[in-house]
Amino acid sequence: MPDQQLENHAPNLPDQDISYGEASVLIVDDQEFVRRIVTVMAEKIGFGTIETCEDGEQAIELLPDMKPDLIICDINMKPMDGLTLLSKVRKDFTGKVRATPFIILTGEISTQLVTQASELGCDCFLLKPVAPQKLKERIDAIFKDDSVNTQEP
Repeated sequence: MPDQQLENHAPNLPDQDISYGEASVLIVDDQEFVRRIVTVMAEKIGFGTIETCEDGEQAIELLPDMKPDLIICDINMKPMDGLTLLSKVRKDFTGKVRATPFIILTGEISTQLVTQASELGCDCFLLKPVAPQKLKERIDAIFKDDSVNTQEP
């Protein structure tokens, strides 16, 4: 897909009071198109480092070295789905990785799914397709309450 079409999915976002230039985000989704759209959104939000993975297993391999400030993840992926990744992040890692804010971005929603994700420690649950402004608002809310210092002095 040409970059201009991606730009249409992630229009310019309003000015922000939080700077993400020093922050990193890991985007995990099995669909390349979704990874590209969310990457463009993350760029427009201002994330300094953006990495992508196709599934939870790839993310698990990357997490110890990357230690992202935020994870945005799909649920339905193989071989490791998003809920399993979330569970492993919260149980198998320590320190910064364990505490990483986790946004689930999915095309399906049910009360059971939201409850399960919340019980595992999900910070935010968004339905695809997500509007760029909605994603930014949720990220801003997470970082305003987070101990990660992303605000400019």
